[in-house]
Amino acid sequence: MTERWTDETLDRFASTVSTAITASNERLTRIEQLVETNSQKITDLTQVVASNNRFLESFSQDLRRYTDNMDRLTHQLAASTANNNQDRMDVTTRLSAINRKVDVIASHLGVNQ
Repeated sequence: MTERWTDETLDRFASTVSTAITASNERLTRIEQLVETNSQKITDLTQVVASNNRFLESFSQDLRRYTDNMDRLTHQLAASTANNNQDRMDVTTRLSAINRKVDVIASHLGVNQ
């Protein structure tokens, strides 16, 4: 045979269940608040990441332009230096030829240098 609960036992059980439900509802409310807070934080972080990505993309483009410009300047400087070196060699060769001719003329005229 089954035991019957007294009104007092049923009241204590109901009170315990009610307390457990209240505690469970409070925990659920706190969890929902945390989920909402975390959701907002995730949204904020997503926006920050998107902003950082835009900045990095812009910075990368600026860096590429800078690198391209430096590369172009390096090639121009190398070409200019090569031209200057060639000009210097040409001038030196011509000056040597002129000096040889002056020496020949001076020698022919009997002028000592």
